[in-house]
Amino acid sequence: MENTITVNNKTSDAPVLTLSDNDTDRLLKLITGCAKSEEMTGSQLELIEYLDDLKYKNGYDSGTVSFDIGEMPWNACSIEADKKFLQSLIDKVKKSEATWSWLDTLSQMIGMFDPDSYDRKYGSDEQKAKLLFK
Repeated sequence: MENTITVNNKTSDAPVLTLSDNDTDRLLKLITGCAKSEEMTGSQLELIEYLDDLKYKNGYDSGTVSFDIGEMPWNACSIEADKKFLQSLIDKVKKSEATWSWLDTLSQMIGMFDPDSYDRKYGSDEQKAKLLFK
């Protein structure tokens, strides 16, 4: 079974990352494992917890953790900083443990993520209100 990660499933020219269950496990374990040694803001912790939940879900229900980058729990107040945080984690993983090309693709996809292209609400730590990007 496979899992697919997209950056904007409405756009046909956006990159798509298709991973086997084993590669999905490896990707999620590497990123969440690397994050454990980092100081994180609340919004960054939510992103890592989201990926950690996917890791466990893939462990007991293979092929069911496909997602779009925009579905992640982004904080409206810190999207750019959080994108850079995730990209820096991927860079650390690449330097220390892995050279899989899908790490580069995922980093590129996170960098391409544009909340304005999504029709959803993003939460905020600092305010309980939700902001709609359009």
